[in-house]
Amino acid sequence: MNLENGNNFNIFTALKIESNEVVTHSRFIGELLNPNGFHGLGTTFLDSFLEQLNLKNYFTNTQNCEIVLEEFQGEV
Repeated sequence: MNLENGNNFNIFTALKIESNEVVTHSRFIGELLNPNGFHGLGTTFLDSFLEQLNLKNYFTNTQNCEIVLEEFQGEV
């Protein structure tokens, strides 16, 4: 069943980069969520992500969203 529906598929394992989260995972997810990303699908992924988190109503225009992967928050 999992083989049929792709539940076991992991793109990071397939590319042998599953242990390099900061460099690969964050950039990959950030690129998908970026309305101006190279995927050319606009806000499709961002809107879907916000819907899954029940946050879609907080954003009136996701086209103008900026995706920030990392940002200094001050000393811990």
